[in-house]
Amino acid sequence: MKKIVTILFLLLPVLMPAQNRHHPEVGAGFAIHKELLFENSFKEDNALEAYAKYRYDLGKGFSVGALYSFVLPHKHPYYMNEGEDNMMDLTFKINSHTLDAIAEYKTERFGPMSLFAELGGGAQMCYIDSEFKSLRGYYYALDIYACVGLEFLDHLRVTAGHVHDLHYPFEDLSRGTSYYYFALGWSF
Repeated sequence: MKKIVTILFLLLPVLMPAQNRHHPEVGAGFAIHKELLFENSFKEDNALEAYAKYRYDLGKGFSVGALYSFVLPHKHPYYMNEGEDNMMDLTFKINSHTLDAIAEYKTERFGPMSLFAELGGGAQMCYIDSEFKSLRGYYYALDIYACVGLEFLDHLRVTAGHVHDLHYPFEDLSRGTSYYYFALGWSF
């Protein structure tokens, strides 16, 4: 019985009608931590990312929805200048959760594929674990999100994008974490 339920669950996206306006999506990818607009004083390790997305089709290729992504824990080196000859070398372990409202435009199908582009914005929550108790905790930032991708056969999605945390005025170190990503997802 478990095998039958598993097979039906795997076939469900293929069997769903094409006129469905609700489009959940799950996927995973690779986050490459780089700053887009500002120079930063640390270099984070690259990490794996998992995401879940929901889109509601408004018609004519437009849809709106929400995106939740989670970047798995990774190293985050930081160098603190304590004086002229006193540099402090710290290594944090950081993970981030991002929740964005999104808008998407998807072109008409060209054979088995379509091109899509998304824009969004929302909130990012990072948890930093450090050897110093005073530096541990949650930090929050606002972010903007943009991506482009290809969708094959109305289900398989290949995406490249960027999540950029918004810097607070006159601060060298952002409270969030910016990253480029490449992901593979399945839209139901």
